[in-house]
Amino acid sequence: MNEIEKPSEAMDQALELGILLGQRQAFNAVAGRCNAAQVDAMRRMRDGKLYLHFAPCWGEYCLEFLKVTGRHTNRQISCLNEFGPLYFDLAQIAGITPAAYRQIAPAVQSDGIHVGSEIIARIPENSEKAAQAVAILLAQAEAKAAPRQNVPAQLAALERRGCQLANACAALAESDLSALYREALLKTVQDARLELMRVEIGLL
Repeated sequence: MNEIEKPSEAMDQALELGILLGQRQAFNAVAGRCNAAQVDAMRRMRDGKLYLHFAPCWGEYCLEFLKVTGRHTNRQISCLNEFGPLYFDLAQIAGITPAAYRQIAPAVQSDGIHVGSEIIARIPENSEKAAQAVAILLAQAEAKAAPRQNVPAQLAALERRGCQLANACAALAESDLSALYREALLKTVQDARLELMRVEIGLL
């Protein structure tokens, strides 16, 4: 009687990663974005050439099993290599792009998004606050990076972002919020007002 051939360690790893990447497809159907664990699985699959168990090349594997191009997957892996898992946490809840994240990366830390004296946890329940925080941080980054001769453009961008932030807060205030979240939104608005008052005092 022939013995059943024991799967190799590489095959075991490929199957394990395949299961994780299969979860990615289900996740994409809901949110359209990957998390860091899924991208790390892609990276191990690519760098270890484990995809060769299923397809002749990385590009074909991505199209067949991940339903995206190899170039798209490589960009996701590059983001993980450059930013680490924090980028994917924020991208899931705030939809930030790699270019935008690069501008605010120092403010995104393991305990949350740092905006002034406030720390916003990177959790789905904070998606609106996270988006507002990203808008504030990007405005600050743009103001620092823009040359002095572009002051009118900077002021226009600040006014535009200020309106966006105010509209986002107003829309959230008009939604069906629990008392706890209304209190949290009020604190966010008050903190933003205090920061603006600090700037105003500095201009007087």
